[in-house]
Amino acid sequence: MDFIKKAYEIAAEAHEGQIDKGGNPYINHPLAVAKLVKTEIEKTVALLHDVVEDTSITLHDLKKSGFSKAVIDAVDCITKREAESLSSYLARVKSNSVATIVKIADLTHNSEISRIPTPSQKDYDRLERYKRELDFLHDPNSKIFS
Repeated sequence: MDFIKKAYEIAAEAHEGQIDKGGNPYINHPLAVAKLVKTEIEKTVALLHDVVEDTSITLHDLKKSGFSKAVIDAVDCITKREAESLSSYLARVKSNSVATIVKIADLTHNSEISRIPTPSQKDYDRLERYKRELDFLHDPNSKIFS
């Protein structure tokens, strides 16, 4: 089975009608993230990285679709839970190498301010937070995000 194609089909359907902060179809974001990573599992997780967090798709749905435990574990690690602190979330992301690689790609793509036609101060503040998150994820010795 072509898991990248399957991940794209699930993501495209799940994100149908959603738009990003720049007014573009949301599916463009997971596609861009997938282009920033290398391996089949990384590309598969990149395409699925927002489906559990932002749509009605569940980890169980992904399992029923035939995705491996490694894919499901990485998607689980990259999915922020309701009321979860940013530091707990990033520590969980960092506990899984695939999730870490995909989250770095996600933050890298999200940091492209040119995606937003007229950025506000809120957008620039978010970019600063993304920079701190990227620094934390890139540093193998970093244990706590602040």
